[in-house]
Amino acid sequence: MKIRKYLWEIANIIKGNDQIVIKPTTRCNLKCSYCAANFVHGRPSKFTEVTVDDWILMIDKRKPSAVTLSGGEPAVYEELPELINRLVAKGYLITIFSNISDIRPFMKIPKTWRVKFYSTYHPNFSLQKYKFNLKILSNRFYVDIREVRAIDDPSPKYIKESKTKVLMVEQNKAYAEMYAPNLSLFHSCYDMDNNEEN
Repeated sequence: MKIRKYLWEIANIIKGNDQIVIKPTTRCNLKCSYCAANFVHGRPSKFTEVTVDDWILMIDKRKPSAVTLSGGEPAVYEELPELINRLVAKGYLITIFSNISDIRPFMKIPKTWRVKFYSTYHPNFSLQKYKFNLKILSNRFYVDIREVRAIDDPSPKYIKESKTKVLMVEQNKAYAEMYAPNLSLFHSCYDMDNNEEN
């Protein structure tokens, strides 16, 4: 199954490694005490979520080689399967950061090497269910466990170092581009989280 990962990486090298990060939602289906997601603090997100057409228009104008979807939890965004399927049809390479606690939206995406997952295990979600979902998803896509968190631990334990800049960036370092659910541009998770709190 790892051949999917290598096909993705080879295509990324050929296309020029130009990646952007989009956050279709800041909502999440888990309520981890250490999470920066705004709902944990009892406030709705200030970012209004946009439609798939809005995302496609912005991405097509920007023309990156790869698109990373993060959140919140991307699976919570109701139009996620349509967004990913349309991006794949246009030839984009996709990385999805997910807790994979609900894989139903991902099952609406046809098997493809153009989509890969990086996942974090959160302890308030059943480890047995996580392993089951991991097995099911791994039959369709390349899935890599990036982090394992202990209860109430704000610092993830990384499984291994990432070779992709977007994945292992410190909060005080800049992403190339990160788009919030309302398409506004930020340069780091830290900047976006601070904007949510103000």
